[in-house]
Order: sequence, then C-alpha cells, then structure tokens
Amino acid sequence: MHRPGANDSGPNDESGGGDADQARNEASAASGDEASVPDRLLDPRTQAQVLRAHKLESVGQLAAGVAHDFNNILGVILGYVELARMNMEGVDAKVHRHLDLALSTLGRARALADRLLDFTREEDRAADLCDLNEAVQEVRELLAETLDRRIKFEVNLGGNLPPPPLDADSLRQVVTNLCLNAADAMPEGGRVIVDTFRREVQPGGLPELPPGIYSGLRVRDTGPGVPLDQRERVFQPYYTSRPGKHSGMGLWVVRGLVEKYDGRIDVGGDEHGAVFTVWLPSELHVWERNAEVNGEAVETAEDSIDVLIVDDEPGVRDITRAFLEMDGYRVLEAETGRDALVTLRARPGGVRVVFLDHLLPDIQGSELAWQIDRMDSAPQVVMVTGMPDAASGQELPAGTRVLAKPFLHADVTKLLRDDLGIEPVEARV
Repeated sequence: MHRPGANDSGPNDESGGGDADQARNEASAASGDEASVPDRLLDPRTQAQVLRAHKLESVGQLAAGVAHDFNNILGVILGYVELARMNMEGVDAKVHRHLDLALSTLGRARALADRLLDFTREEDRAADLCDLNEAVQEVRELLAETLDRRIKFEVNLGGNLPPPPLDADSLRQVVTNLCLNAADAMPEGGRVIVDTFRREVQPGGLPELPPGIYSGLRVRDTGPGVPLDQRERVFQPYYTSRPGKHSGMGLWVVRGLVEKYDGRIDVGGDEHGAVFTVWLPSELHVWERNAEVNGEAVETAEDSIDVLIVDDEPGVRDITRAFLEMDGYRVLEAETGRDALVTLRARPGGVRVVFLDHLLPDIQGSELAWQIDRMDSAPQVVMVTGMPDAASGQELPAGTRVLAKPFLHADVTKLLRDDLGIEPVEARV
C-alpha cells in the first residue's frame, strides 16, 4: 500500500528513530536555509570549499545588486545633466564645457558599472522571485544524500516558469513533503520522478482552476499507488497508513499551502505508482483574482497614452518622463508590477508602449512582459535594465526590445521613432 501522508515535514511529528526518520528530519530542514545540511555529510576540506563557494556567490550577488542600483542612480544624474545641457541657450561657453566634461565623466562611470557586471555575466544572478526549479534542485540534492541509496531521483525541469506566490521556505516544504511521501511508498527502493512545467489554463480548461498562467509540479513514484478509496482521505490531517510511525500531516500541510494561494493539488496514478500534481498560480494571477474578490474593479479610462513607465526608482521615472515629454509623448507612470497591470486593464488598447524595469520589487520584469503580451491589443514592451546581458538571456515575448541603463535622450528618441516607428499621439481637443 502506498503511504499517503507518510512524510514528517509537517507539524507535531513524533515519529520514532531509525535511519529513515533521521533522513526525514534532515530533509525537513530543507524548508529552512542551506546550512541545514548536516555537517557529518561533509569532510573538513569539502566544508571549506563549500564555504568559499558561498562567499563567492554572495560577492557575485552583491556585485550584481550594486551595479543595478548604481546604474539607476547614474541614469538619473546623466539624464539631468543632459537636460541642463540642452537648455543652456545664451549661457557662457565655459558652462557648456563643464557640462560636457560631466557627461564624459559619467560615461566613464557607466563603463565602470559594466566592468562590475562582467564579474557576474557567466551566470545570471538577477534577483528573482521564488523559483520552483531552484526549490526542486535544492531538495533533490539534500534527499539524494540522506535517503536510502536504492531510491533514485529523476528531475525534468520546465522552462519559463512564472514565479509562484509562495515564499521560498513554503515552496521547499511542498517539494520536500511530496518527495518524502513518494520515497516512503518504496521501502525496497524505486524511482521518484519530479517534473516542473508551465501551463496556460483557459476558461473551463481545468475544473476548479481560474484561467491564468500556472507553474506545475508533478511528483511520481514507482510504488504500489494510492487505492481509489483512499484518494479523498490522503489530504486529511492525521491520516496515515502507518499509525504510530508517522504523524500523517505532510500532505495536509502541502494542500494547505497550495490552496492558500488559489492553487490545487491532485492525486492520481495506478498500481504502478502514485502521481501528485500541484498547480501554482503566478504571482500576478493572484493579484488579479484578489482584485476581483475585493471588488477593486478599475473604471475604464478614455484617453490614449503613448508610454507607460514601470520602474520603482522615482528618479528613473522622472528623467524618462522628461525625455519622452520633450518629444511630445503622453506618459503615465507605475511603481510596481501590480500598478502597471491595473493601469493597462483600465486602458485596454490605450497604451502603445511600456517601458518596463527588469527588476521590480514585486515581480520579475520578464514575467510581467509575458502577462502584457497575452492582453488584447498588447502594447510594445521595452525592457529597461542595468543588466542587459541578464535581460537578453531570458525568454521574452517576440518583439520585446531591450534598453540599457543609463541611457540618453537620443537613445530613447532613436528607439521609439527610428527603430519602432512610434510617433506621439496628437493631443485631443
């Protein structure tokens, strides 16, 4: 019999000793940080190597973050110096020369930021939201070291997964509990197959799931499967096929975490193994659904807008707006991905171009770009980033342009008028 609910990553676990339980306790720590890997698994030399690797990784992350922030600040300064230079008619030639020198020096600073980014270009270290693939890989590495060697893990990772709304610890706990449950079904050994995938659910496509973009997690095993008469019970608290051995809370915890964010978990399979499938909505889909539930419908606006600027840095928004308005474009601003979505929904077909920051505080720019691309009469998306290599390496909707920070007025004009052929909309009388 399959052992539904057999893992002990849930609360109130009072299982006894034994190698399997010790492995489970170690694996349960996967829902915490990477330091939870037991020291006994690593010899002193390996520990030192791991420590150095973590330090280098931290330095790389710091370098990428500093370069991104530095390019934001640099872009604001560069923009205002250029604006001052463009409005210097009748001013002494020395002032012009001083501003020219300032622009030249800022160009050197931009080159310095590029060299700083060189440190991280072999591996994209952009600050992402929670990553399902990363959670699967972390759990796999830990369980491969702690579980019975007769249990083999196979992982198939899908691409372009939208960030789920769960935090990293909760996401690891979901993966850990499902994998431990699968391993418990095979005391003599077997295979645990973990797949991740991206799926767009159309209206009526899947029962009980609102339409939207989902990250999928499927965990299969080669055990005896879950009998049909138990499939409705496996997610109940304290239910277990091994009374006295396990708390029966693992799958109940998984279902609670998944359904908290409008996700879904199903159990299937046959006598050759059980299949647990989790559907996790994208962060942006949760926003949309919450807005509907809370009655936050946005009234449709009548006016047309040339460009929507989406950036959490006020100075970047200000200088971009100044450049655009100098050329006669109508502009709106949004600080977050959610604000951008609300604005676009209020003006269906009424926004022509979106200047989208690569790293937003609430969602990755690439995921928001895909959400925009699926809208009716979708606007042109321009990904604006201080890390152009990172943005170019991501899978983006066809036709997406990349504008590197810091940029000059001429860069914006060339992109819109020469490259995209977009002229300002005439102001309505």
